[in-house]
Amino acid sequence: MGSSESKSDSAYSNMPGYPFISKCPACENNENITWCHACDEGLETIDDEGNIHCEKCSLDKFLMELRYDCGQHNNQFLSPNFKRTLYAISQLATTKNLPDDVCEKICAKILKHRM
Repeated sequence: MGSSESKSDSAYSNMPGYPFISKCPACENNENITWCHACDEGLETIDDEGNIHCEKCSLDKFLMELRYDCGQHNNQFLSPNFKRTLYAISQLATTKNLPDDVCEKICAKILKHRM
């Protein structure tokens, strides 16, 4: 996954879920990033189950099963860190990009995934 600065919010209107604009799930980068799929630069959304969808391809994977590059990893895609991912999802609820009940559901799924 990579990030993109210049994508329009209107592109999200036809996609399932919520815009995936969050902190990096893999490192200490605290900037909100508009995530896009690295292979095709398609905008990404997150659904009520924590699955990431791409606007341009058939990507449909649980966020803990992906790797991330926020631009501060020396061009390396890193696996998500459990605590950072929970923080990133909680921040989505804080910034009102994700309803609280959806945030709780995704965090519970992350906890199950870890076990």
